[in-house]
Amino acid sequence: MKMKEVVQDQRWEGSSRRRYDVQGRKFFDTSFQHLVVRLAVFRECQFTKCEFRDCYLGFKVEYHACIWVNCKFHGKYMTFGDNSLFQDCRFENVLIQSASTDGVTLRNCVVTGRLRNMIWRGNASPPLVGKMVLDRCDLSGATLENVNIYAGVDLSNSILPPKGIRVFRNPGGSFSKDLRKAGARLERDAAIPLQVFGNEDCYARQDPVVFDIQILDDLLQLPISRDSFEAVARRYEITEQLAGGAE
Repeated sequence: MKMKEVVQDQRWEGSSRRRYDVQGRKFFDTSFQHLVVRLAVFRECQFTKCEFRDCYLGFKVEYHACIWVNCKFHGKYMTFGDNSLFQDCRFENVLIQSASTDGVTLRNCVVTGRLRNMIWRGNASPPLVGKMVLDRCDLSGATLENVNIYAGVDLSNSILPPKGIRVFRNPGGSFSKDLRKAGARLERDAAIPLQVFGNEDCYARQDPVVFDIQILDDLLQLPISRDSFEAVARRYEITEQLAGGAE
C-alpha cells in the first residue's frame, strides 16, 4: 500500500513584486503539515484526498477555480487567512475542523461536507481581527457542527444548509436582547444558555442569527431553559424561509 506523501514545514511564498504563482497543479493523497502560503496565486489547482494540518493558507493569497475533494483541514493553528480570496472554488466532501476564517473572502464558492468547531466573524469584528466575507456561496451541502456565526457576517446572498440549523431574525439585535431578558428571569444555571445565545458582543450586529441544532440541544438541557428559549424564538424564527426547513 502506497504511503501518503508528506509535505512538512514548507513555505510557498512570493514577494510584493512577484507572487508565487501556481497553475493547473494536481495534488493527490498528500499530507501538508505546517505549510505556510504567502503572497501567492493559485489557478485551477486540484487537491484530492489531501490533509492540511496546522497550515497557514492565506496571507495575501488568491485561489481561483481551485478544487479540494475529500480533504481534511484541521489543527490548532489551521487558518485560511488572513487577507485571502477564494473565488469560484469548490470544497467537495471536506472536513474543516477548528480552522480560523478570520480575514477570508469566499466568493462564488461551493462547500460540501462537515464544518466543525469554528467561529465566523463579520464586519463588526474588532479592528485587529480580520472579517470573514461570504459572497454568493452555496453551503447547502454542508453540515454545521458548533459553528458560531457572529459580528455581522452577511448571509444575504448565500445558500445555507437545509438541515441541522435554525435561523432567526435579529433586527437591531432585538432577538439577542430578548434572550438576555428571558435569561434574567431565570435562576443562574437555567439562565446561562440564554445569556450565551443572546450575548450582545457576539450577536448584537448579526442578522440573521444561525444556531446549529446540536449546540442548542447541548446547552438547552434544562426544560425551563428550553421553554424560555422557544418562547422567544417563535417570534423571530425564519428557518423555513432561509434554510428550507430544519429537522
